[in-house]
Amino acid sequence: MRRLAAAALLLWGCGGGAGDDADASPATDTGGRPADAASAPADAAPADAAPDATAADATPDTDALPPPVDEDVDWTPATPAALHADIPGAPTDRPAACGDRWVSVVRGWVAAPGGAPVPGAKAQFCVHTVPGDVLVCLRPATAGDDGVFTVEVPENTRCMSRAALRVLLPGTGKATTYCSVPLPEGEAVVRLEAPYVVFQTRPAVSLPPAGDDAATRPIAFDDGLVIDFTPEAFYSGGGDYAELGGRRVPVSARGLCFLEGQPAPDGLYAFFPEGSFSGSGAPVHIPNATGLPAGARVELNVLGGLDCRRPDGRIIPEASWEAIGTGTVSEDGARIDSDPGVGLPCLTWLGYRRAE
Repeated sequence: MRRLAAAALLLWGCGGGAGDDADASPATDTGGRPADAASAPADAAPADAAPDATAADATPDTDALPPPVDEDVDWTPATPAALHADIPGAPTDRPAACGDRWVSVVRGWVAAPGGAPVPGAKAQFCVHTVPGDVLVCLRPATAGDDGVFTVEVPENTRCMSRAALRVLLPGTGKATTYCSVPLPEGEAVVRLEAPYVVFQTRPAVSLPPAGDDAATRPIAFDDGLVIDFTPEAFYSGGGDYAELGGRRVPVSARGLCFLEGQPAPDGLYAFFPEGSFSGSGAPVHIPNATGLPAGARVELNVLGGLDCRRPDGRIIPEASWEAIGTGTVSEDGARIDSDPGVGLPCLTWLGYRRAE
């Protein structure tokens, strides 16, 4: 599998600075992927993969899978007191030269489903600066024991038109999430009341040996979803092939900030590690758990993330929930197959709903 340096993807993400310098740096042309990532050598692996395996071969016994997690839905956030604590020295005077939003500090909190805080979570603030509309992602802030984080925005990036937060907990199997950040007019200090929720994934239930990186193989997740996965087409600094995981998340779960204002999906999946696919992406086969009729068309959507690109090179922006194409319910009604030429451009979150 082609992999990025962990620091580039997990800590600097979409273009933050290097070293100990607190100033931000503009996003790289590749959206966070080092320029030499495409030529990085593939990991060594035994040549015992089964490239001719099919999605049906990978389908697990769903009766043996764990039940849905009720705490995804049935909980009420309890805002930590530190969220509203004073922030000494926070700049509040917007320069006259800034004709847009001006933000000096962002404070928020990270929780797991059920409301428990997530100490050590990383919160990376990404802004589009004014002037120039340059994407800049800052050094991640680390959540404390109460899940609260504070991002101090460098002076040269405080004038902005829009912003998003990328939240993750490296090395834990928790899915990375992205949320747009509201920027109220006249508020230099932004406090985010709603928690950023990180969902635990489950290890892939059918993971063929690594084998030949160029060989496509079906990998089954959670309730039977299968991705036709080609290791050499996938790059991620947050984990490797053996750590792949995912699970179905209730569409009514708390903390799905990226779905606000969007049509509700019929089904939703979270994945780990975050990463991107080159070329036309990875075809996907989804259990038809909602009973759509054979031949029905569905719209497939993904959450934009680090270097999430369509086959034509267009970026799906961080925190953006966008359609990537369509799928069709199989003749036996058992699954939804992505249509020819349609594949996942990145491994973040996937949703589907019946096409209108």
